[in-house]
Amino acid sequence: MFIIQISKNTFKWYKTINSFYVLLVGILFEILQLHHIVPGTFDILDIFIYAFGILLANLIEIFMRRLEYEKN
Repeated sequence: MFIIQISKNTFKWYKTINSFYVLLVGILFEILQLHHIVPGTFDILDIFIYAFGILLANLIEIFMRRLEYEKN
């Protein structure tokens, strides 16, 4: 997510779409842990933390875009 957010050569929706893919992968792994397909312990809090991290990354991206726009 960090690399996607700092990349300059992508259009703005690419970063948002990829962040939702990251969230879906996190949810998928939590579900797989719930069914003991992958090692680990299912925790609903992990899903909330994934969502919060992605929300935070997208908010930072919006803030940085606005700062860049105001400079120009």
